[in-house]
Amino acid sequence: RDGRAPFPCRAGSRYLYVDEFGDVHWCSQTRGVFTQNLMDYGLEDLKAQFYQRKNCNETCTLGCARTASAYDAWRAQA
Repeated sequence: RDGRAPFPCRAGSRYLYVDEFGDVHWCSQTRGVFTQNLMDYGLEDLKAQFYQRKNCNETCTLGCARTASAYDAWRAQA
């Protein structure tokens, strides 16, 4: 194996990482790549992040992000 296991990451939608300052990030490993204040985060943001491609998905080792995204195996893919 080459260490790659791509998946449709749903971080920022099904999985939110909120830091101590109240900012939403995709996950703890991508702070600074995507940042938005939780109080300004709404339904449109959840929808947008659901479909946003994350370049880190192929080598992601965060079980929480992968588990939250695993439900896609049971739903129709667009």
